Amino acid sequence: MRFKLRAPFTFDLYRGLQDLTREPFGLTEKLDGDIYQTVLCGILVSVRQTGRKSLEVELDHESSEVRSSITEQLKRKFDFYQDMNAFHEFARRDTNLVQLIDRLAGLTMFQKSTPFEALVTAITDQQLNTSFATTLKRRLITSYGRCWTAGVADLMSFPEPSQLAKLKNNALRSLQYSGAKSRYIIELARGVMSGKYPLQDWSRLGDGTLLEELISIYGVGRWTAEYAAMVGYGRADIVPAADIGLQKAVQRCYGLEHRPTEAEVRDLSESWRPWRGLVTYYLWHGFE
Repeated sequence: MRFKLRAPFTFDLYRGLQDLTREPFGLTEKLDGDIYQTVLCGILVSVRQTGRKSLEVELDHESSEVRSSITEQLKRKFDFYQDMNAFHEFARRDTNLVQLIDRLAGLTMFQKSTPFEALVTAITDQQLNTSFATTLKRRLITSYGRCWTAGVADLMSFPEPSQLAKLKNNALRSLQYSGAKSRYIIELARGVMSGKYPLQDWSRLGDGTLLEELISIYGVGRWTAEYAAMVGYGRADIVPAADIGLQKAVQRCYGLEHRPTEAEVRDLSESWRPWRGLVTYYLWHGFE
């Protein structure tokens, strides 16, 4: 089945796929020429951009119900529910941001497949360099994700909570996770399965309450919660100000003599409201 999917604003699929925060690219999603491929609902999904606002989607399925479900998942993944036109109009008023916004026109805040994936990704990334964190995520996916073979594509799904919840607390140490992070991830999976952490239900919460719930999770601090809220829940006005990469990007973008502290980033980001998360995402992408 092939069908068209239209973005509500100018969108650049390929610019979004350059985002290094989405590693490890190539396991759960691939780019073959100009065709983006991933697995959703157990079905191979192929997407190609055909215009500034148009995508062509191909499914290995003929059900209209499946098409509807895949459409909604793609809209969420590509963050089509944000008002990017309003964001760009707002951000261009900041003389420090205007060139960045124009240079990255078409970029959206791509979402992880689930809030669980966003949290596990953030926990993995805690206090690690990008290269080693990517290695750990690759090991986690290849060890516990599900492998799908569809057409010419061999792709994997991110590990499900049900799979990780069955493991012993120190099981991920064999992948070179620390003992603490192994416990954090496995306890998170168990909490999701038991209903202690109803991650999907939390999507209905306001930003402040969502952060409180996320921080209540064992092993989740403020930075982890803020990052997961951005790329797991699509929250456009949350800023992970303790992020070193963001601090370095702010220094370069604003021409500061020193790398700003967390408090200084939070203070500066007040001028970004109500788009602090999206500005953060653009700064990450523009200065990584």
